[in-house]
Amino acid sequence: MSRWELGTSTPTPAILSKLAKVLGVRIADLLVDADGPADLRLLRLEAGYGSRETARRAHLAAATYIRWEAGAFSRMPADAELTPLARVLDVRLKVLRDALEESRRRRGV
Repeated sequence: MSRWELGTSTPTPAILSKLAKVLGVRIADLLVDADGPADLRLLRLEAGYGSRETARRAHLAAATYIRWEAGAFSRMPADAELTPLARVLDVRLKVLRDALEESRRRRGV
């Protein structure tokens, strides 16, 4: 944990999930930059997955998912692409779309 505090290491999504559960807080409460609406990264962390694991479970190319999480897309992905991801993250499609918009907004697009 001291490495996390020093910024030389970061906890895995699974560790963050377990830590939040033990402390009785949301994962967002453990993250410095989690103010405001949820973005795609926060939804993933709350689900307890890494980015590549999320992509694999949603049958997406890892590069595609990582680009979406970074907000590096010009148009909203189709529902056919988002529906499996919403299932993996255990959120409604509207929540996922809102998170994607927030990811894009934080990128400044």
